[in-house]
Formats: sequence, C-alpha cells, structure tokens
Amino acid sequence: MNVGTGQPERGFTLLELVISMAILSLIVVFATGALSLGARSVEQGDAKMEGLERLRMGLSIVRAQIESQVPLRIEEEGVGMRYAFKGDAKTLEFATGYSAWGTDQGPFMVSYRVEETAAGRQALRISESIYRTEAKREMLLLEAAEITLEYEQPATADPATPWGDSWTSPDTIPTRVRLHLADGRRSHLLTLFTRSQGVPAQGASGTTVRQQTPGRAVP
Repeated sequence: MNVGTGQPERGFTLLELVISMAILSLIVVFATGALSLGARSVEQGDAKMEGLERLRMGLSIVRAQIESQVPLRIEEEGVGMRYAFKGDAKTLEFATGYSAWGTDQGPFMVSYRVEETAAGRQALRISESIYRTEAKREMLLLEAAEITLEYEQPATADPATPWGDSWTSPDTIPTRVRLHLADGRRSHLLTLFTRSQGVPAQGASGTTVRQQTPGRAVP
C-alpha cells in the first residue's frame, strides 16, 4: 500500500543506467589520461634535468683536464721523445694534472674517444690512468648527435684555416682545443686554452718536465 501521493516509486530505466555508466567511464578515461600525461611530463622533466646535469658535469671535466694539461715528454717507439699530446676529430690523448675521479697522485694520461651508440648518437668516453701505471678507469662523459674536436694550428699554418681536425706534431702543443657538440637545434662550442707555458712542472719520476711556449718547438 502506497502512502503519500499514492503513486508507485519509479526506479532507473535500463537506458538511464547505460547512459550513467557511459558518462562514468568517460570521466575515468579522462582522469586516467590526465594522470598519465602528468606522470610522463614529470618523467620527461626529470630526464631533461638529468641530461643537462650530465652535460654540465661532462663539460666541466673536459675543461678542467685540458686547462690542466701537462707538457710531459714521453718516449714513443719509432718517434723518440715527444710531447704526450696528439689527437684528431674523434680522439684526443694528453697528459693532465686533473683527474676526473678526484685522484691526487698525478700526472694522469687521459684518452678521449667518440663512439657510436646503439641509438645512432655519439658518445664521448674518457679513459684515465696514472702516469707509468697500467690500471685504467673509464666512464661516459657526454652524448650528442655529433661530437668533434679541433685544434688551433701554429701561426705558420694557413691563416685562412686557423683550426684543424688533427694534431700529430711530436714537438709542439696547440694553444687551444675546441670541442663541438651538435644536438638538433642546440649546439655547444667549448674553446679551451692548454697549459703549455709557465713554470716547470714535476713529472712522476721526479725529473723536471720542460714547458713550452705555444706553437714553438722545444729541442
């Protein structure tokens, strides 16, 4: 027996239930999409910050090592005594007083090399050892679409091309080294002075390592 209006109570029809479920599903889909988009944005932001931090650290290591370059003379088979400095567009070997791992006992023999990655990019890796020791440590320094090295040529070279993509002279050290990183629309150009003049430095054997004036041969 109905009380009040005397009209029977009316429930939801099947159509109303279907429409309500559809609206609820749309709300869930939109909410899930918004959460996923937010999560991806956070991940991309973290990845970008990590990449920028790696770039900053890598460039700071390269800067410190090249600017702390030691004009150390070593003996090379078939060449004789030569400066521990040679390189081309994709590799660079030299002696430095700065360790990428913070080691105090130097000088250090450093090798940079540019390698192709599985993703088709280029990576600059460093190999470092203490002078006259065999143990080496390696790590990834930088990554970009393209990485190249250049060397300031002596004053006697062609003035129209002051920079070259190789340095093999056994008796001289370039005044400056340039590192170029190209990555899409962004590029970084780092020009660094070598420490090839100043007071004499001490080699690992305790003998004085003669320093040179940039671009001049030392007998």
